[in-house]
Amino acid sequence: MVIKIIKKLIFIFLLYSINAYPQDYETFYNSSEKFEYSIEYPKNFKVIKTEEAVNFIFPSKDKSKSKDNIIIIVNTISPFRDFEEFEKFWLKSISSNLEDFELIIEGRIIIDNKTGVYYVYKGKDNERFLKYKRYAIDNSPNVYEIIYEADENNFDLNVDLFDEIVNTIKIKK
Repeated sequence: MVIKIIKKLIFIFLLYSINAYPQDYETFYNSSEKFEYSIEYPKNFKVIKTEEAVNFIFPSKDKSKSKDNIIIIVNTISPFRDFEEFEKFWLKSISSNLEDFELIIEGRIIIDNKTGVYYVYKGKDNERFLKYKRYAIDNSPNVYEIIYEADENNFDLNVDLFDEIVNTIKIKK
């Protein structure tokens, strides 16, 4: 009896893993005179590139619901002295722009052999309660910001996939 239950649980887990983490990835390249990077993302994501950022939108079966998305922004550290000063300003700025801002966790990371920081935070933005995970990678004079944004109640559904995607970034300059 216990073995049958364990087998069923393993089967359900494997089925969920296949659906939640698509195996087919594409590589997105982005470059300018000041920056260059590539990142891998699941083929079923929608990609929207603007002058300011690149958005990777998670697929959704329910079109009426807001979509989780990943935003990549490349900023320059100037006019700040260094990465740490840039981050202090960013944290102060975001905490004043979100209602009910709450910093949940922060830490240091190494991605693509570059140091950085990450934050998990939440707040109210235009009547929506959102939760975010943000990586900031120091590649002076640039800062690569990769942000996962989701409705607070749905945040945990895709945060592991987000981390997986972030770890594929290759920064050239």
